[in-house]
Amino acid sequence: MHHFNYTCQDPRRTREFYEGLLGIPLAAFWCEVEPSHLDDGKDIVMGHSFYKLADGSMLAFMHHADRELAAKVAAPEDQPETVHLALSVTDAVQRETVEKLRKAGHKVMEIDHGFVKSIYFKDPDGLTVEYSVDPANIDQVYGEQKGGVAHANLERYLSGDYARTNRWLPETEQVFEWR
Repeated sequence: MHHFNYTCQDPRRTREFYEGLLGIPLAAFWCEVEPSHLDDGKDIVMGHSFYKLADGSMLAFMHHADRELAAKVAAPEDQPETVHLALSVTDAVQRETVEKLRKAGHKVMEIDHGFVKSIYFKDPDGLTVEYSVDPANIDQVYGEQKGGVAHANLERYLSGDYARTNRWLPETEQVFEWR
């Protein structure tokens, strides 16, 4: 991935969250003025922030100076949690992040999917962010999907066979709640 782009309503608040709280450094910020692709003919003025991830890819956030345009292109407040950004982190980073977020008043949801352990939290603009930790046996987890198993599982599902195929999912009851 080169970058993931999202809109933000306040670049300062976004920087305080991603750099200040999560520790993802601001690598670049540009003010950009582009010809409008809208019918109004006005130039689009935006601030474009880039936060650098450990693998060199970036999280980008676009802020539109025109408040009317900013409201028009903002992510919906009721965006489902299934729309989210998942980042790979270590177990230590995940635990530290849970502590930092809760201390700062943010809610966190923790889920063990079997093939990955995840925490979910919201950024200031409502983007759900997932911090994922692979299990020690990750090669085995994905290795068993070789030889056409993944394709066969997809075809079973598409044919209406909804029998569980994620054998890594814990058998214990999990409570999916924000706390």
